Amino acid sequence: MGQRRQPDHVWRLPLVRLDQSAVDAWRALHALNALSTPLTSWEFAHLADDVWGDVEVVLAEDAGRIVFVLPVHLRANRFARPVGGAFADVHGPLVAPGLQLDGAAILRRAGVSAYRFSGLDISSDVFARGAKLAEPHFGVRLDASPRDYLSARRREHGKWIGICEDVEARLAGEGRELRLAAPDTADEHFERLLDWKRDEAWRTGRFDILDADCNRRLLDLARKADGAAFGGLHITLLIDGRPVAGQFGVRLGGHYHPWIAASDPDVAEWSPGVLLIARTISAMPALGLGHYELGSGDAHYKKPFANHSRSPASGVAFGGGVAAIAERAGEAMGRGLEAAPLGRVARAMRGLRRRADQIAMSETRLVRRASALAGALVNRPLRTDVLELVDGE
Repeated sequence: MGQRRQPDHVWRLPLVRLDQSAVDAWRALHALNALSTPLTSWEFAHLADDVWGDVEVVLAEDAGRIVFVLPVHLRANRFARPVGGAFADVHGPLVAPGLQLDGAAILRRAGVSAYRFSGLDISSDVFARGAKLAEPHFGVRLDASPRDYLSARRREHGKWIGICEDVEARLAGEGRELRLAAPDTADEHFERLLDWKRDEAWRTGRFDILDADCNRRLLDLARKADGAAFGGLHITLLIDGRPVAGQFGVRLGGHYHPWIAASDPDVAEWSPGVLLIARTISAMPALGLGHYELGSGDAHYKKPFANHSRSPASGVAFGGGVAAIAERAGEAMGRGLEAAPLGRVARAMRGLRRRADQIAMSETRLVRRASALAGALVNRPLRTDVLELVDGE
């Protein structure tokens, strides 16, 4: 790896103080980055700032042009987190193509002590040092008609496409109607989707991100953002008029990035989540979509539908100052406990740190964070791990 370039100028300022030339440069970098999503756009950062009110932007200029843009939530001790909190599935700086920049040095010059990330796009290699690869993030780039696209996926991964075809044939044979509502503006369908997601969080032991007021405000604002270029998009799959699966997220032009996807557990026999993906792909031309993000996790059924993937990373990039030294020590201790040879210790620490990080991204007030963490400990899957560790059984 060659020596990393130091840009001529680095500065940081609140999002609301960006002038139009900086916004234009941001949009230009966004368009040049093949791995950009709606979550790395100025429009999404503006939406998040309407909720949290603390979005700042680190910018770097070289040879008279802006070559680096990193929006963050800047919290106490100049500690930065990705814009959008728990909904920041993909994040990271937008960097001019061909440049190798030292991200840690840019953070120092911008007065940021540390930047914690969990879904960093590492294509620019700016914060590669200390980053740990996370689960692959899958997506669809529609490069043919939906019929031809799904046929190609069937040839490569027959099982899940075949399941969709079999279920659709069974439903048709029983005279039942399978329909996709896209976009779906029904409030009751949206609330049902959130209820499914809450139930899923409880059953799996994940932190319920919907319990945080700011996260709910973000969802509501996204639903109201109905501009031609950027806005929320809710899609529901129905059988005989009954919602059985849904997804909601944001779109920017022809790029759709769902945040929440869930299905009715009472009709799991119909594989509604898989049917939702297949039907959404079929509806992409009518919706004006060319890209459809499937997200990470559940690779066994997402990968067969995808024709591209990215490898996000998690970790912390350190800037400078006393706060950075303290954060570096805490990160080293946490990673050491996660890597402990005792399985229960590692499992419990991974669970605690993951939930604590999700809570910290969602809640800005200390009292709310403490309450949310206590609530997470009551959850059965995490509680079991922790109690086994304490009891030594």
